[in-house]
Amino acid sequence: MTGNRTAEAARSAVDHHMEFLLPLCERMLLLRTGEKIWEGTPDEFVISEAVIETYLDTGSSHAVTPIPQQ
Repeated sequence: MTGNRTAEAARSAVDHHMEFLLPLCERMLLLRTGEKIWEGTPDEFVISEAVIETYLDTGSSHAVTPIPQQ
């Protein structure tokens, strides 16, 4: 192979441990009952209303510990 081509790879992970995933991701996708409800960057993820309502709301059965903003 010649030229300046770089190989790119896509990886996917399904997890609710945001402390682990956020530093590893360039893009994130949020599904609720199999339906895509949000997509964006990790910085957008932590301030998204859809994310907060689905996973960070303390009254939710899916609630996770919020990530401190850096």
